[in-house]
Amino acid sequence: MPKNRKLIFACAGSAMILFSLSLAPAGGTTFALPGKRSQKGSSGVSGILLRQTPRAVVPSSIDSLTMYDVENGRVIRQFLPEGMMAAMDVDPQERFLGVARVDGKTILWNLQTGKRLWEHVPSGRCGSWDISFSADGKSLIVADLSGRAFVHEAKSGKLLRTITLKGAHFTSAALSPDGPKAALSDWKRRLYIFDARTGQVTDTGFQGRGQTRFSTDG
Repeated sequence: MPKNRKLIFACAGSAMILFSLSLAPAGGTTFALPGKRSQKGSSGVSGILLRQTPRAVVPSSIDSLTMYDVENGRVIRQFLPEGMMAAMDVDPQERFLGVARVDGKTILWNLQTGKRLWEHVPSGRCGSWDISFSADGKSLIVADLSGRAFVHEAKSGKLLRTITLKGAHFTSAALSPDGPKAALSDWKRRLYIFDARTGQVTDTGFQGRGQTRFSTDG
């Protein structure tokens, strides 16, 4: 997809509506989501519009994702996390799709083939809330409500580091573009900067609502 194409989409009931920002609302296209929506409710996870191809990955229920061709609404493939999702992310190179489930399990797929590559289930009580890839797509971080964050090698799933802060309840996480820093925020909007290599806190602050993310220059 050309990077200057401006598109936005939204799910409503059993349909997905795709808009061109230059034509909306007249430029809207509506097509049906596949299958029956879960009786347990709809997912609060936001969909992702890919940049390199005219495709989008959209929650079709609380425990399933569908990849569409956004130009004609054709279903390309489905991804089944087999549990309620808390968050998802696609790496900047669009090779991987990562999902963090509310029960703590992390799952990674090959975005282009749909093959499930690995999964991670942490020990102890947990509840994942956010997942985010590094700028180079080589690693990812998962924020957990138990006061832990897990840094993985994206391709293999190898656990590189567990960051722990007693008493915290992490709801958002990000890795700096150059790798050595991790930013984590909790439900009280406290922001912590960690050395991702040692797990030590290097700075603290406060943030407003929304996800924690680094700028592209770190």
